[in-house]
Amino acid sequence: MNWLIILLISVLIVWMLFFFIPFDFFVTGSIVFSSIFYTCFIFMILNKKVANEIFQKVKIRTKSEHSEKSKVEVKRILSLMIDEKPYLQPNLKLLDIAETLDTPAHQLSKLINENFGKSFTDFINEYRIDEAKELLQENSLFTIEAIGNHCGFKSKSAFYKAFRKSTNMTPSKFLLKK
Repeated sequence: MNWLIILLISVLIVWMLFFFIPFDFFVTGSIVFSSIFYTCFIFMILNKKVANEIFQKVKIRTKSEHSEKSKVEVKRILSLMIDEKPYLQPNLKLLDIAETLDTPAHQLSKLINENFGKSFTDFINEYRIDEAKELLQENSLFTIEAIGNHCGFKSKSAFYKAFRKSTNMTPSKFLLKK
């Protein structure tokens, strides 16, 4: 932070010089202030520690301010997913969940990313795959494709891809393994 104090003092000195000593040319002031600005900008780019320090303080401050509110929002998301099972809808969108929770879509996406460490699609697919695993273990009379459709997947390939991503095996192998 010493560099910031030095910068502030130098700008004040230059400003006072131009304030008390009248110059005929505006170009001189522009050149001096531009030089100071570009020097600071280059210094900040070259010294990543300074840039990281500035941006991390802002980031930490905003996270701590919203931590209590985000805990409440996360609980609301989880209770919605468990109680109403919106993930069973094949055309489910982030906006649908956001409207149900009366939360802006960008804020909901950020909450899911920060608290669950995954995208909205992966978050929803996780619930869908858990539902599919339960149905597959129940020895139901449905085909694998029907179970995928029931769980909210639009196609067999989407179901297989998400299932493999989650369990590292296909639904057929999962059936054989149980």
